Amino acid sequence: MDIKLKDGQNLKINIIKSGEVYEYYIKTLKIGVFAPKVMKDNFLRVEENSLIDTLENELLNQISEGINSIGREEIKKEAELNEKILKYAKEKGVEKEEIEDVTIVDAKKYILDRNDKEIKEDKQKEEESDEKDQIRSITESDVNIKQEVELDERANDMHDFRYWLGGILPPEADKIVVIESYEMNKMKDENGKAYNAPSTRYSLGVLNENGEIEPLQKYLPNLRQRASAGSNPTEQKYQVDKNGKVEKDAIYSEYEIGDKIIQIDNKEMGRIELNIGQEEHGGNRTLGIQMSDRNSGSTSTTTRKVLGEHEANGEYTVNKGIEEANTHKDCGKMDARDIDGDPNTSSHSLLDDVDFEELATKWGFYYNGKPDEEKAREYLEKEMEKSPKKTVDENIDKLTDDFNDDFGGRGSRQ
Repeated sequence: MDIKLKDGQNLKINIIKSGEVYEYYIKTLKIGVFAPKVMKDNFLRVEENSLIDTLENELLNQISEGINSIGREEIKKEAELNEKILKYAKEKGVEKEEIEDVTIVDAKKYILDRNDKEIKEDKQKEEESDEKDQIRSITESDVNIKQEVELDERANDMHDFRYWLGGILPPEADKIVVIESYEMNKMKDENGKAYNAPSTRYSLGVLNENGEIEPLQKYLPNLRQRASAGSNPTEQKYQVDKNGKVEKDAIYSEYEIGDKIIQIDNKEMGRIELNIGQEEHGGNRTLGIQMSDRNSGSTSTTTRKVLGEHEANGEYTVNKGIEEANTHKDCGKMDARDIDGDPNTSSHSLLDDVDFEELATKWGFYYNGKPDEEKAREYLEKEMEKSPKKTVDENIDKLTDDFNDDFGGRGSRQ
């Protein structure tokens, strides 16, 4: 607020509100107060500051007259403006001493100049950030997407693919995509550094609703390439396709997220198949199922059941599934029912392919001069009930050894 002096000059007065009282300053020198509820005039000289003596009485009288000639509402508005400026200055990091060393008008200019500088700096940072975003922003047209799977696709009958992965992908993410690993270095992190390409052939990315692709590892830092993946797969990797067929196929690329597995296979006509699965507890055997993709229909409920979850009324675990699969592995016609961990579901009898005539001959079972197939089946079925975890061949070998050790244990029906 400016007070016009008799010599024609303007004197800048700073008004600060303190509770219900307004305080007048010349720079840092407090010269008076204004208490609207108890004062008749707008100005009351203060004696508490010895520096007040440096001002001539004539000057103080001119200040008093000038302030008293101003409407009270104007004084209050000026104080409110100053309060906002001081608050803004504090938010912007302007030290209190810096404000007190200048008049309030100068403070306004100082703050505005400072703000203008910060705006320019922020704009420069935004431009640099935009430039980095443009460098990092890779779209589906920049890479060759080999396969894509919707994140709302069912992983099992309890959860979708997004939840199965951990549920920490951004909401705008739509799909998981498979690309050639050498294309990973087209993508850059927040510091502009290119992502390293895995040593395996295929890599995984996240495709969002704007068509932009980012590495899956950006959101799943615990995603790891498995050392056993590539062109030398083990025989312990059971896979179930969307139609429920069980196979052990070559796995070109394999990743893990804890005990969860993502497998990528080459199929006919250059098609890529993405499977998800889990590793057994206490071992290295894995069991996976095919995810529905742009080249296939929905995965059946029977197939999804293979990759179940622990439940209160029972469980379909990888361990149980693999144990069941091992009892069927010699049958040559397994499907999802033979690997779901449920002994009550099966695509066939385990004994369908057993040559009981040969077994009856080997074990010495005859009836009316012919091999007694019925008796051989009866003995094998009882042994299978006693040792359900063993394969058919293992139980046959066990019985053969028993009969060899105890020749009297076998005999012919009369």
